[in-house]
Amino acid sequence: MNGQKTVREIAEEIAEHYRVDSEHVVRDLLALCGQLLMSDVIYLKRYSDWRTRFLTQDFSGMLRRLFLPRRQDIESANLAGILWEIGGVVLRSWWFLLLFFGMTGVFLSQVTGDKRFFLGVFGFALLFVLGYCLHEGMHVFMLRKSVGNPFLGYVRVTFWHVRIVRPDISPRVNFLVAVSGPLLPTSLGVGLYGLHLFFPQPLIVFSAFMLSLHIFSLIPFPTSDGKHAFNAWKQAGGSAN
Repeated sequence: MNGQKTVREIAEEIAEHYRVDSEHVVRDLLALCGQLLMSDVIYLKRYSDWRTRFLTQDFSGMLRRLFLPRRQDIESANLAGILWEIGGVVLRSWWFLLLFFGMTGVFLSQVTGDKRFFLGVFGFALLFVLGYCLHEGMHVFMLRKSVGNPFLGYVRVTFWHVRIVRPDISPRVNFLVAVSGPLLPTSLGVGLYGLHLFFPQPLIVFSAFMLSLHIFSLIPFPTSDGKHAFNAWKQAGGSAN
């Protein structure tokens, strides 16, 4: 399993080598892949057909993937590509959030007759998702940039949370990774505050406020970024160097 061959191609090679029925090998191999997927050992780049999707994601498997964390590898090495991939992961995991806020906005707009309710409610959801993508994407980028490995780290996904998973690294790198995530959306929010001084618009100041809230992730407790940064600072003897 090197990411170059499909499950069926691997099964056919095994069947040819051991001279057994390929269909039996396919079923056994798909069962093995399902177990490895649930354990975050491998992931499927794409589903070749409905049978592969069904056999590797039975009903219980779909429930586990809904409520239990799963691994999602990020293949891009540059910041733009990382943000794009994490954006796709977040949208696939949190589509219900956008749907809920969108329907809520439509309902309030119909009741009040004011379309700004829809823009405000749905805009809140979009800014929440955008800030989260910037936050976690910067974590991944800084980790790979600091260590010099363009494919290190991955994100763990549930239907309510997306966060970076990283290996044991030095206190200095851990500190940089921890603070970089909140600082990217916060910096963008500060920039929007500056833009608001020249172009005073409610949407701009609201966006700035939403993105700037990420700075509170640096509070040592109870946020994970703050704890990571604080622990790294202590391990480094009170210095981030």
